[in-house]
Amino acid sequence: MKQEIELTHRSIPIGVRASAQAAEYRVRSLPPWYAALLALALLAAGLVALYTAYTIAYDAAANLEVSGNSLSLPGGLQQILNPGGAETGSATQPGLRIPQGTQFTQRVTVLVLGIDQRQNERGPWRTDTMILLSADPRAQSAAMLSIPRDLWVEIPGIRDAEGNPVIERINTANVFGDIRDYPGGGPALAMRTVEYNLGVPVDYYIVVNFTAFENLIDTIGGIDVVVPQDIYDPTYPDGANGYEPFSIKAGPQHLDGRTALKYARTRHTPGSDFDRARRQQQVILAIRDKVLRFEMLPTLLMRAPELYANFRDSVKTNLTLEQAIGLVQLAQSIPQERIRSGVIDQNYTSDYVTPKGEQVLIPQREKISELIDSLFNAEAAPAAAGTPDEQAQIAAERATIAVRNGGAEAGMAGQVKDYLEKRGFKVVEAGNADRFDYAHTQIIDYAGKPYTTRALAQLFNVPQGAILSGANPSYPVNIVIILGRDFKLPEREQ
Repeated sequence: MKQEIELTHRSIPIGVRASAQAAEYRVRSLPPWYAALLALALLAAGLVALYTAYTIAYDAAANLEVSGNSLSLPGGLQQILNPGGAETGSATQPGLRIPQGTQFTQRVTVLVLGIDQRQNERGPWRTDTMILLSADPRAQSAAMLSIPRDLWVEIPGIRDAEGNPVIERINTANVFGDIRDYPGGGPALAMRTVEYNLGVPVDYYIVVNFTAFENLIDTIGGIDVVVPQDIYDPTYPDGANGYEPFSIKAGPQHLDGRTALKYARTRHTPGSDFDRARRQQQVILAIRDKVLRFEMLPTLLMRAPELYANFRDSVKTNLTLEQAIGLVQLAQSIPQERIRSGVIDQNYTSDYVTPKGEQVLIPQREKISELIDSLFNAEAAPAAAGTPDEQAQIAAERATIAVRNGGAEAGMAGQVKDYLEKRGFKVVEAGNADRFDYAHTQIIDYAGKPYTTRALAQLFNVPQGAILSGANPSYPVNIVIILGRDFKLPEREQ
């Protein structure tokens, strides 16, 4: 089997770029209160809204001093924290200077590693979560790609006792890097492993633990998500070698940090790890929506000392302050409809049981290459909603649509099909969904059709949290609309 894997691996060119940033694998220590300010800005940035916010934990706000409510910021950060243009105050600390952010002109990619750090364990730890976050300043687009922890790959640069390449689960790369003294440690080897096996150049890493996840969400007052299905997990781990059963109902839910962590980690759904990966991406976008919608940054900034205490031991990264500020500015400029997401799921892998009895996933590399291309090679930024340019873009996408009734009144799928066809949409299927207990309408974009997806959401008043990414270009249709019990056909011009 090892020979087969090696041959499959070599069937796709790697083409990994040797960049100065990727080669410099040391952990950065940020000036005291700069990191706190930066982390709060990252919360609002969007693409890096979830995990990069944890940079607040890295040697952050212990020495932050604020006189009254005033701070002096350079133009770039001033715009992030105060887009309306009002003055934020004058300098309060002699010699205090916030550097200008790095101006990114090409795609920049960050590997986020969520470590499975448990009580009374010293590590090193496997990565429970691996997500690539990437932004392209030229296309004004961004992408999230979730990598399953059981992906069976070669760990580059690591040999076994007989001198043979080590082939293991991808989530062990962080462990091998730490115990084998790889330059830069576990995160550096995890970056190299992703580059080597997926062919995606990775510039930076951010490592976070679950405590930081909970604290961040509680800090912003929780998040709102649309849960796609009922979940009951009787064996959710309690972190102390026991169980803490978890359940949540389908539909709109407000989650605190502890519940959000359970929602993002549980595997007790039909799609197991793959469903979990999609929920993690949903949580990322929910945090972005919460911070931007409620303009929370100024208030959070004043709480920097508290945030420092919560996050100081939870994060490490190889981003410099200038690079992180530049990443904030880039990510904030990208609208949510230009953030594509995908999961390397059962459509891109094959089940395999190793000679040791381990259940793992063999990557189907050609299909994975197609997925990565669909996510990372986006076209130019979309036109504004409702404009003639947007109508042209919708027509150019030529999206195929399926309408499926999952809880609306009988016959509604056919009515929606007629309604959309009168407006120029190409509906190729109308029928029933897999079940009839969907409380809320959902739109699933399988092929990266942002213009059509946005137009459908506006027509039927579907909230952002109910727009999901299937990221499966080989799916029979491009977009699926699942009609829930809350669905109402617009009254005008039916």
